[in-house]
Amino acid sequence: RQLAFLQAHPQIQVLGTGTLASRHLDDTTKTYALRPCQPLLVAWGLHFSCCIAHPSVLCRTQALQNVGGYPESNYAEDYELWLKLTDMQPLAIANISEPLVWLRKSSSSVSASNRDIQRQNADTAAVAAFGRRLKREIE
Repeated sequence: RQLAFLQAHPQIQVLGTGTLASRHLDDTTKTYALRPCQPLLVAWGLHFSCCIAHPSVLCRTQALQNVGGYPESNYAEDYELWLKLTDMQPLAIANISEPLVWLRKSSSSVSASNRDIQRQNADTAAVAAFGRRLKREIE
């Protein structure tokens, strides 16, 4: 489904999907994460948080190469990558609403155990993106 979407929309460089999440493998109650789908809404949403589910992403290799690949930062490198990509191509990222990925939430996951540093790095990436777009340094 993602490949067909990318083939039909050559302007889209990164495509995420909806996700389902639960705490246990046998948990029948799954939470659907609603994410913006249209490129303009994704670009706007990225100003405030990472609205792309990294495990769901299908990405064009050239897009990664154009921004120099993944940043060297830890715990928010995907978010920083999406922000840098939208610096170059503001409408290059989209989501499809269909949940094609199931995420198991765990209190011992890397994200959960590094939540504070992840949030700090994400905030730093967002502020830097605002600075690049305003063409001035923001403290």
